[in-house]
Amino acid sequence: MQHVGHELLGISETEPSNSSSTSVLFPKLMLIFKDCKWWREWEDINEEQEDTSISIFPCLQELQLTGCWSFKAFPYRLIHKASSLQSLRMIVCYEPKKGYYQGTGQDWSRLSHLPKVEIW
Repeated sequence: MQHVGHELLGISETEPSNSSSTSVLFPKLMLIFKDCKWWREWEDINEEQEDTSISIFPCLQELQLTGCWSFKAFPYRLIHKASSLQSLRMIVCYEPKKGYYQGTGQDWSRLSHLPKVEIW
């Protein structure tokens, strides 16, 4: 795996954004990515999708990435839409590690809203 796109969320670019109904996608999901050595990118949602009433991962409590050596960065808008997310764990993911050091990394502010962030 090298790329995760909107298809994981059930979002397509052709979906009307002015829909009056609220969608709940993957209402009960525990998400762990393990040993995805070549995964580089997780496609984020755009501003328009962020502003819609679509609910993304509404029951996701923990997101874990282990051994994803080439992974570059988290999809920040998507993580903010995952309203139940309590814990983010990143274990042996070399590329983004330096940007997320607690309190000092350049990207820390993008994850600091989460109650628990572990980076090893």
